[in-house]
Amino acid sequence: KKEFGSETFRRRFQNLLQLVADGHLSDGLVVVASFLSLVLPMVTTARVLTALQRDAMYLQGYWGPPAESAALRRDGLAFERIVAERHPDLVGVLESADVSLAFLATQWLASLFFHVLPSKGRFALFDAFLEDGVLFLMRFGLALLESRMPLLIKAQNEAAVREVLERAEDDTGDGGVSLVKRARVYAPGMALDDEELEHCRLWGDEAGADAAQVVRS
Repeated sequence: KKEFGSETFRRRFQNLLQLVADGHLSDGLVVVASFLSLVLPMVTTARVLTALQRDAMYLQGYWGPPAESAALRRDGLAFERIVAERHPDLVGVLESADVSLAFLATQWLASLFFHVLPSKGRFALFDAFLEDGVLFLMRFGLALLESRMPLLIKAQNEAAVREVLERAEDDTGDGGVSLVKRARVYAPGMALDDEELEHCRLWGDEAGADAAQVVRS
């Protein structure tokens, strides 16, 4: 649901979604469009959303119908692999709490974390996202999980995990801006780079294909 200041803006926003949704209204698209339409003219918002969907560096294949969102599922699995290679104990804790990190990641990635990120942090994140694309979203997800590690280790069920992660900010209370900064300046050797991302994406493609084969059989 989205609150509108006027009926005129509501109609313009609906027209925007019809223009860029390409036959399917993704929750992530609605969240990102809502943010951009508050700071940009509708025409510019439409152009930005269209460009994000067409460029593999950004969100190509993320906002289509579920059956056609292989890129989003692949990147969710890739993120789970990235986290597992750095923090295997954390992935084990989440699995024990019946939380699929891959599925959680698809929600984060498709919405640019906007549904859990305070408005102040959204500006900082979108800036970094335009510079580094999905690679930065992966780094930000890592920074978020690492900032919540002590609390996540104690979480015993899905509700507790989601409560810990319902706001993408750390204890500084600056709306997530410090998390964005942390994600941009990982120490050498700890930063996620393009090569590792592509390696984990290949693994995500294979894992996704295996899962699809199991469903078909």
